[in-house]
Amino acid sequence: MSDYTDSLDKIAQAEATAAIDNWPAARRLWREAAVLQERMVAGLPPERHYTRTTYGLSVATLYYRAGELDDAQRIAEELAVRGYGIRDTEDKVHELLTKIAEARGETPDATR
Repeated sequence: MSDYTDSLDKIAQAEATAAIDNWPAARRLWREAAVLQERMVAGLPPERHYTRTTYGLSVATLYYRAGELDDAQRIAEELAVRGYGIRDTEDKVHELLTKIAEARGETPDATR
C-alpha cells in the first residue's frame, strides 16, 4: 500500500476509536496518519503547489487532532509563509493556527 492509502486506514481507525472515547489510541492513530501523509507530501515535486498545500493542510490538521501542537504549528506556519495564492486553503490554515493558539491558551494573532 502507499503511504496515503495507509494514512486513510489510520484515519478511519482513529475515527472509530474516538467514537468509543478511546482518545489516547485515536490520537496515536491520527499521529501515525500525519507522519505517513507528511512523508507522502515530501515526495511530491516542488512545482505541485496546490497538491502540496492541500495535503500539507491535512497533515497539519492530523497533527492537531493528535494533540501534537508543535508539529501542527510547524506545518501550518510553513503553509502560511508559502501561501501560493490558494485563498480557501490560506483561510483554513489561519483557522487552524487560531485553534492551535487557543489550545495552548494563547491569544491568536489577528494579523494576516
